[in-house]
Order: sequence, then structure tokens, then C-alpha cells
Amino acid sequence: MAKETQNATSPEVLGYQVDEEKVKELVETFDPELRFRKLKGAAAKVALAMCIILALFHIYTAGFGVLQEWKHRCFHLSFVLSLIFLVYPTRKVPIKHATLTWIYEIIFSLFTGIILSLGLRSVLKLEMPTTVFVFCLGFFLAFAMKTRDLFPPQKANFLDLTASIAGLAVLAYASAVILQNWKAYVDESSAGFVIWTFGIMAGLTIPLIFMLRRAVQILRGEKTFRLDPQKIPYFEMVLAVIAFGLSSYIIVDFDQFVFRAGYPNVRDLVIGNFAILLILEGTRRSIGLPLAILGLLALAFCHLGPYFVGIPGLDFFAHRGYSPSRI
Repeated sequence: MAKETQNATSPEVLGYQVDEEKVKELVETFDPELRFRKLKGAAAKVALAMCIILALFHIYTAGFGVLQEWKHRCFHLSFVLSLIFLVYPTRKVPIKHATLTWIYEIIFSLFTGIILSLGLRSVLKLEMPTTVFVFCLGFFLAFAMKTRDLFPPQKANFLDLTASIAGLAVLAYASAVILQNWKAYVDESSAGFVIWTFGIMAGLTIPLIFMLRRAVQILRGEKTFRLDPQKIPYFEMVLAVIAFGLSSYIIVDFDQFVFRAGYPNVRDLVIGNFAILLILEGTRRSIGLPLAILGLLALAFCHLGPYFVGIPGLDFFAHRGYSPSRI
């Protein structure tokens, strides 16, 4: 009976041949959540281990009760957001219109630079020249990340080389500032926060060094530049480490975080600024651009409320507005 059923549903009887690749492409067209990398080797094992840990965590909390809600949410987000950058590529659909793609990437990079520079200017009280520099840095790093596949190999490798040098320079500067103000940076936080700091710094430095090393090898002709969408680029590893660090920060510094509730320090605000950027990018990759645009509109509404006064149709939505640090 089973054999007869199998024969009845075979491609020869139905009169068509099923093309698995076309079916997969069709499904991915309408469901952006299925456009992920097919990881292999060590990358697949790391992603699998993270998924197992996250699954066991939720099974345990479902049976024995959840953690304190902040810790529960942050544990979930630290794994999910990191997995998004490991599993979902920067570009999930083939390029159809080169001009429109370039326009989109430039707009994307502009918004990245604007959010980063305005946020850090409000928090760190930056002067205008420094703010412009932060904007240019954010624009370049976002542009380098998003346009690697639009350039020929030689120029794409130059982007990797420059981005890795810029990333290492920023890390070196941040480390120097932290060490110089170590007492104020640590404040009353526990030893776990200190370990977290060194762990995140190491996690950011290692992939950037490998990225720089590979770019130099390609420049010397020792290796060839090959863009494989199924492999995790080094800069995606950096984003995954940052994503994990942003959420786990609240867990490792929870007591002090609760103690200063309503009065965040500079450290909290800087981390929050990067969290906004990564969550928007994670949303764009996993769910799609529309929801990320809604998030941007919500941020713009919070900040631009006072400017709606006197504008027909928008006057109803006017409010006192919020500074980037308050957001």
C-alpha cells in the first residue's frame, strides 16, 4: 500500500519534476527568516552549541520558573542577537538594480553614522569636529560592511584592510581611555564586570587581527580574495561579540545597574547607543527592512517632537522631545 502511494505521488505520475532549489528560492522570497547561511565546520558547531544552550535555558525556565525578568530577557537577547549576525548574511537577496542598491547602501550608512554620532555626542559631550569624525567613522564602517560584494576583489580587500585597522585603532583608543579612568569605569561593579570587560576586548581584538592578517596576505598575493556568502566574515564575528556583550552587560553588572535605576552612568548610555544600532540591524537581517524602518521612525519621533509644532498634519504629534541620551 505504501509503495502504491509513493508511486502515485512520484514526479513521473504527477507529470512534473520538483526542483528543490527553485522551491527553496521561492520560499525565501516571501519569508526573509529563511534566508540564512548554511554553516559548516566549526562555525556550524558554535551556532549549534549556542542554540542548544538557549533551548535548554528556556526549557528549564519554563519548568522551574523564570529568572528575574531583566536577566531573563538579557540572556535570551544575548544569544539570539549574536546568532543573527552569525547566521544571517548582510545581503540576503541577489542584486537586481545596481543603482538602487548603491543608493540604499549610502542611506543605510548615513543613518548609521547619524545615530552613532548624535548618541555619543549627547552622552560624551563631544565637540563638533569630534562628532563629525565619529559620523565619518560610523559611515565608513557601515559602508564597508554593506558594500563588500559591490566592489571588485582588490577594492573589497582594501575595504577590509582599512576597516580592520580602523577597528583596532578604536579598540586601542577605548582601552587607553578605560585604563586611564579605570577607577571611575569600574566604580562599584563586581569582579565579574572586570572579567566581562577583558573578555569582550579580547573577543573583539582577535577577529580584527585575523581580518587584518588575511587582508595583508591577499595584498601580498599569498591568498586570493573570495567572497563566500555561506561563510562568516570576520567583521560579522565582531558584531556577534558586541551583540553578546551588550546584553550580558546587564547580567554581570545587575546589582549596580538596578542600584542606579533612573540615573544611568556614561557606560550605560554608550552601551545603549550601540545596542540601538545592533538591534535595528539585527531586525533588518532577520525579519526584514519594514520593521527596522518602523524602529527608525519611532526614534525620529522621540527626537523630533518639538520640530512638529506649526507643521500642518504633524502639529498634533508635537511634544517636548527627548535627547539622544534620554532615548
